[in-house]
Amino acid sequence: MRADIILARCLRDFGGLTCGTDTVPMNSEPLRKFCEANPTMLVVDFSEPEVSNGLAWSAMPGHPFFSCVCNHQLRDRARLAETNVPAVTGPVAWWQALRARRWDVQCVSVRTAYSRQWREKQTTNPKAWVNPGYAASWWHSANK
Repeated sequence: MRADIILARCLRDFGGLTCGTDTVPMNSEPLRKFCEANPTMLVVDFSEPEVSNGLAWSAMPGHPFFSCVCNHQLRDRARLAETNVPAVTGPVAWWQALRARRWDVQCVSVRTAYSRQWREKQTTNPKAWVNPGYAASWWHSANK
């Protein structure tokens, strides 16, 4: 949860490209070109619904979407004691921020950005920008 909170604030305060520490670059040239051509990027999974906080881009500090994410993460401080990380500070909180209003952000699909869904182990898109590596290893161990 702390890492999720720090990541959202870094994007809000500094901008830049963020990715999980367990993410492995695969095809960085297409990702670089996308970032050069677009001021923002969110990876969206419409089937869940979630916005991945494992890979995000903002060319400028102070983008209002990331401020909204920060507000959603802290909207009810009592919820920070919960153990449901995706809902409280992670992908579900980011989805709620995305749904809050119409933002000027570029959304790409999980399949475009990631070599596999984070809950799956097999590569489904070898042309994806990154491999989520051990993303959600805590989820796999909790749901065996």
